[in-house]
Amino acid sequence: MGGFPDSRATGVAGEQRSRGEGLKFFHKISIVQLVSTKAYIDQDGIVIHGSVVGLQARINVILCLSLSSNIEIECVVDTGFEGYLTLPSAVITELGLPYLARIDANLANNSNVDVNVHLVTILWNGIERDVAVLAMGSRPLIGTALLEDSHLSIDFYDGGKVLVDEIL
Repeated sequence: MGGFPDSRATGVAGEQRSRGEGLKFFHKISIVQLVSTKAYIDQDGIVIHGSVVGLQARINVILCLSLSSNIEIECVVDTGFEGYLTLPSAVITELGLPYLARIDANLANNSNVDVNVHLVTILWNGIERDVAVLAMGSRPLIGTALLEDSHLSIDFYDGGKVLVDEIL
């Protein structure tokens, strides 16, 4: 996914929109939830906490939608996905995320699909970052580009802990 913006320092101009009305959509999608904050600061720095549900490692990502509005979305950690983030197309439309480009994405079954790429600002390890989000699928996914330079720990049993923190 090289060439897509990764941080606020890139200076990519994105259209700012008021997105307060978009929150009502999340009540209709059970896999996209408004949830409580699960990122904590401990003696080693910021740690993102999640849990295993049905053998899926899940953590929350905070979307920074405007100066006064943030929401959290529960995402499945997908170590086979080399991008940053995916969201269902309907969610991206409801949030009014700025369009970047259309790409040819190669899926796990080696098929190719055309996918729209949008821009979203997230809060990750205490830092706001602009990342590319692919409009696809029915559940939000976190990919390895977002996990790069991080330590990921998963206790794979239902209810097990998922931790993302700095590499020591």
